[in-house]
Amino acid sequence: MTQISIVRSLYKRRGVIEFLDTKTKYGRRLISIPPFMVELLGRHRVHQEAERALLGLRVKDDRPGLCPLRRYSP
Repeated sequence: MTQISIVRSLYKRRGVIEFLDTKTKYGRRLISIPPFMVELLGRHRVHQEAERALLGLRVKDDRPGLCPLRRYSP
């Protein structure tokens, strides 16, 4: 299994969307996902990057989203 670390939440205030720290310490958590989901998310990211390149869009490296996933053994 692989784990995704949840460290921020998406909020919309007064029409502005922003990422903020979770409201409580319990909001920060690890979620286990199966191997097929890791592969699917990786393909999705590659697809998004290809679309952005075709459109000539530049994306900052500090953009929110998935960081490299790390595998663990229980």
